[in-house]
Amino acid sequence: MTYVLFVALLNLSLGMVAAVLLKRRLESPPAPEVKRRRRPKAKRLKGDLVSLNVKPVSASATSTAEPAEPVEKPPAAPITLPQEWQATLGDMPFTDLLEPAGWLLHKTAIELLTKVGKEASTVRDLAGAQAGDGQFTKISKLVTDCGELLRARTTQIDEALQAAGFQFGPLTSIAVRLESYLQQVRDELDNVDQGLANSSHSDERRAEHLADAYHGTARLLHDLRDQAEAIAVAVLAATGRIGDPATDSFRDANWSLPNRLDLERALQEWNEQNPGHERLASFVLYDVDQIRTFNEDLGLDKAEKILAAVGRIYHDGIRHNRGFDRIFRIGGQQYLLFLGDTSPQNAAFASERIRQALLQMTIRCENKTFQVSSAAVVAALQKTDTSETLLERLSLAIRRVKKTDVRSTVITHDGKVSPAEAKAYQLPGQVIEV
Repeated sequence: MTYVLFVALLNLSLGMVAAVLLKRRLESPPAPEVKRRRRPKAKRLKGDLVSLNVKPVSASATSTAEPAEPVEKPPAAPITLPQEWQATLGDMPFTDLLEPAGWLLHKTAIELLTKVGKEASTVRDLAGAQAGDGQFTKISKLVTDCGELLRARTTQIDEALQAAGFQFGPLTSIAVRLESYLQQVRDELDNVDQGLANSSHSDERRAEHLADAYHGTARLLHDLRDQAEAIAVAVLAATGRIGDPATDSFRDANWSLPNRLDLERALQEWNEQNPGHERLASFVLYDVDQIRTFNEDLGLDKAEKILAAVGRIYHDGIRHNRGFDRIFRIGGQQYLLFLGDTSPQNAAFASERIRQALLQMTIRCENKTFQVSSAAVVAALQKTDTSETLLERLSLAIRRVKKTDVRSTVITHDGKVSPAEAKAYQLPGQVIEV
């Protein structure tokens, strides 16, 4: 009974509370109607374009904005070179370290070759019975002075590379190549020093050891001249400055033919004329066989005259009135033919004719006669070729050929070397006095 009474009272209380709440809700004023605001439509600005000084866009124009014109970077500021470098290179401005380093070594090699070449007769006299201590001292000092200058130059460049922390951006690979070559130069100088040490002993081989040191120095200087030029030209190619006429001042005055820099310019000209690479082009690399004999038996000066005569044979063997044919001297005893619009097979025919013309040449010097021969390798210009990749392919092939007795023109393709079709030409002989 008590439980039933409790439940009844609870229900009555809840009902009274609900009635009171309902009464209050009915007596309160209604809430004001809230209207949803619409976003205003964007105004058309066509009528205001005149006042904004903006030209209306035609309906045919694309909706994307035109890209802003690229802002040209200001030219890099010239760097300050050591005074010793400036004395050799002059006051030509440079914006990086690698190019002047290459030209410094190049010009140093040329200057030292001139000094070394003047003493060829003295070196030949060392083996004679009349050779005195004065002649030995003179050649020994010459070789020593060359070595000291080259060591100083390589050390200066090494220190500059280290100071720069090898931070050369896209030129870093060239910097590594330069550093590696500097070490190679020092290794060759060590070999020369060993020859000098052997020549200091008074024995029957004294003259032989000193002559070896002298000729080793000459070979090193020839290689340094060519490799340093290649490094400097690689920098010019990488920085888009092949056409800079100021670099012409670094040419070797002893060379009458176009050089490595001219090869880069010719390739650039060819690629501009042939942007789609549809036209064929072939290259022929010649390497003269007897250069060491000429240098050591006749001296550097007369050997250079012989090489100049060889260059004229190559020059006269190409077309000059039509086509895109060029001849370059890219190393002491190496010449390169650029034959535009020519297949490798046709380039091999042209090469063989020129190579056989060289065989018909007789060199007469100091009451002696010499024959000149050369190896010849043909390669087609590929779409992705640079001068570096092209010459690397040709040089690899010609080193393989020089190890054999093959002297007819060969063609290199896909790393393989194959003899080209050859025939004997009836060509007139000529005698050249040196």
